[in-house]
Amino acid sequence: HTVAGQQVTTTFNGTSYTTVADEDGVWRQQLPPTAASLTPYELTFESSFEHNLTATLRDVVFGDVFICGGQSNMQYAVGGATNSSEELAKADNYGQIRQFVVGTGTSSDIPLEDLQTVQDPWHVSSKDSVAGDSAVCFFFGERLADARPGRPIGLIGNNWGGTRVEQWSTNTSLARCGDGGGSGNGDLYNAMIHPYTVGPMAVSGFTWYQGEANTESIESARDYACTFPEMIREWRARFDAPSAYFGFVQLSTWCGVDALPEM
Repeated sequence: HTVAGQQVTTTFNGTSYTTVADEDGVWRQQLPPTAASLTPYELTFESSFEHNLTATLRDVVFGDVFICGGQSNMQYAVGGATNSSEELAKADNYGQIRQFVVGTGTSSDIPLEDLQTVQDPWHVSSKDSVAGDSAVCFFFGERLADARPGRPIGLIGNNWGGTRVEQWSTNTSLARCGDGGGSGNGDLYNAMIHPYTVGPMAVSGFTWYQGEANTESIESARDYACTFPEMIREWRARFDAPSAYFGFVQLSTWCGVDALPEM
């Protein structure tokens, strides 16, 4: 963000590109298609506001980015996984994977333009860096890395234990399922997903591990048959990625007491 009308110059790979900030002070610069590789780049930015403010991004690589979302099963860390010592040691072989963890710091009743809290900034995977990262997310990244050697894989941990799908949904998608709104609806989408849609950020896909928090009754489980696919549809639309991969896993035998049939 800068001041409305200010000119911003981005220099990337020896070429400079110029754009102007909109009425909200938000600016976007489209870069040329760049082949995925482990080759690091440096990007510099210069704004005409306040005596040519400058900033630099270093060690930037191009590849595939996936958002890993859901509740506690996605949040569960590599350090707590079965054979964790072995799994952590293997992480040194996956330097092409970089991870970013939002953490459970912010929820909001209104959409936020930026992440307000970050638990762990971008870091290269190693035995010393992944212990607190999502196990499911990291193992997913390992499979991708095995299939695509030399191609950077970016993994974003967006998880919050015990959360309902409604919290990750927009009012638009919930309305398509006849949901008129409720306490907490959309609060995590607003704080932890919406910021990425400003632009939007380019993503290759999503992985999802959630559902248990929506099994308190047969009615809520039936509602999930609408709210979950509508959430997927809305995320793809907001990221302008209609064919983005969306993989999900759920506990097939988990249900709340109220959802059990009478004997």
